[in-house]
Amino acid sequence: MHEKSPEYYRVGDLVLFDGAGPTFTILSWLLGRFDPAWKKAPRKPWHTGFLSKKDDAGNWWVSEARGGVGITESPLNEFKDKYLVFRWFDVEPDAKRVQHFINEYRGEKYDAFFGYLFVIIWYFWKWWPFIIDYKWMCWEWTWFFALQFGQPIDNIHKYPLITLIMDKVGYPEY
Repeated sequence: MHEKSPEYYRVGDLVLFDGAGPTFTILSWLLGRFDPAWKKAPRKPWHTGFLSKKDDAGNWWVSEARGGVGITESPLNEFKDKYLVFRWFDVEPDAKRVQHFINEYRGEKYDAFFGYLFVIIWYFWKWWPFIIDYKWMCWEWTWFFALQFGQPIDNIHKYPLITLIMDKVGYPEY
């Protein structure tokens, strides 16, 4: 279920941000060559995270894996890209447990090289080499969070593509 208003947001809700920029344009074009639903989708998210906390001022924060930073938390109101928030968990995860989880991985590096390489491997061969490299793409981080908190996005043997996440959360017109 898509949550339209911050007053209804809660810890653990998934956030999908629209893609932008030259890298997104190129990779989106490539993805559209292999995934007809992506090509037709009017909005194409490229970044994802989850709502990790609401601060004392009432601002929501997003836990994400971000290039140049790795696992971090950022204020939702500082994102310039359009986004949609989706309810994923039937029961809101415990906020203290979520913070402990984030702190356990905070600062681990972003995985641009292997992440994008695995996207290509998955689309050509429907297989991906599972490795533990202590690096994360945003899609992997969101996927891992859902798994660790008891409501996996899909089978753990599937590669956590943004398109699969879009499909599972009911992204509009996908």
